[in-house]
Amino acid sequence: MRTTLSCLVLFASARLALAQGAGSPPEEKPDVPDGYVCVDVCGRLPIFAKNKSVLAPFRTDLKAGLADIASELEKQFGLTKETLKVGIGLDQGLWKDERREAAFLVVFTDAAEFAAWEKKAGADGDRHIAAGYRNTVGILVEAKSLTQDDWAGLWHRFSHLLYRHCLRTGSPTWLDEGLARYLSWANRRVKPEQTADFPETLRRLKEQKASGGLPTIADLLMRKAGDFSQEDADAAWVLVHLLVTHQSALVNALTNALAGLERCAVDRMDGVRHDLHRYAAWLLTNVFGDASKLQAAWDQHLEDIFADPARPKKRTLSVGEIVGDILPGFDGAVSGRGLEITDPRTGIRYEARRWLGSVVYRAPWDGRMGALAQTEDRHDDRSAPVQILAERGAKNGQKERCDNESLPFVGGQVWAVITVAWSIDEGGAYRTSRKYPLSR
Repeated sequence: MRTTLSCLVLFASARLALAQGAGSPPEEKPDVPDGYVCVDVCGRLPIFAKNKSVLAPFRTDLKAGLADIASELEKQFGLTKETLKVGIGLDQGLWKDERREAAFLVVFTDAAEFAAWEKKAGADGDRHIAAGYRNTVGILVEAKSLTQDDWAGLWHRFSHLLYRHCLRTGSPTWLDEGLARYLSWANRRVKPEQTADFPETLRRLKEQKASGGLPTIADLLMRKAGDFSQEDADAAWVLVHLLVTHQSALVNALTNALAGLERCAVDRMDGVRHDLHRYAAWLLTNVFGDASKLQAAWDQHLEDIFADPARPKKRTLSVGEIVGDILPGFDGAVSGRGLEITDPRTGIRYEARRWLGSVVYRAPWDGRMGALAQTEDRHDDRSAPVQILAERGAKNGQKERCDNESLPFVGGQVWAVITVAWSIDEGGAYRTSRKYPLSR
């Protein structure tokens, strides 16, 4: 199940001309207001401001802190910061030709300009999406030095931006927001108690607990971005805090699993987001055993945070690992016996092979499944697809034997490609493939 993330962090190489926006393709331009220019570069991260003097009071501190953020997020997400752009997805998919853009930082010193920039991004209605800009982080610095709140904001916003280099949709919402909050307070630059938001978060959690207003974890795991409240964000922080405190690798393993599903998506974006939420909930519930045990662990961790916010007690939890792959399974092999086939359309005779096997539907929710077979050459060119399994309703664990259809086999064709097209009820549509080597 463990899927290696193919998405790479975009603290990436940016030419100065790109940083200044001169001659850049529209999709590569940073989301900066008029009059802002590139005044410095930290590693491969262009920094924009109205003029160079803006950074003068805190330039050294800012660049050192940004290096810390890059290193920690690289470690947290298992990513690398060396590539400007990366493709994601398979040959077919919702993300074909979708590419990540360079990351940019914009330093504001005028509160009104910063507010207008955030409003343009849609931040008022969707604050968890890092001010709404997919590739640009903005920060308002009103003092002559960077405050604890400034650093917390930078960590929070870069977490959102770089999480979208793991998951294009940003789903699930609780993980995106909870991780951003966790990283904003759990870093060597920030003392949480000296920020404005951390004490307020604790206060709200205590009030919500006393009034019975805290969301259940089952509800939190399925909450979509449009309905995500302040109370949900507080609860999400506690949940991510629990996961990292117990075993930090759980967050990476969960993200890897979700990214593996998203890369197979081909249609129905809203359904894909829904699937990612319920897939994460399913995986996490399995880790803790069941929903009641997950809730109990969260409740206890909240009490431990109240008792000692700086160092909550690390309890021994009887939990497993992130396991459970919902991508369809393949079971088969390519027939080694060459068959002489005549193409009825052209009359040309060619050798053929057959994929002898079956596919298994493995999602815990009902859906539909069909399969195609093709051959592929060394140049990634594929033959016309042959239907080997007509689409049909499917349930978890359902195994379907595919038709024994002949596939063209000529000199340059070296793989048989079996593709399962599958969809989940009330969810997205996906395609996933497996290659089998051909030999004479």
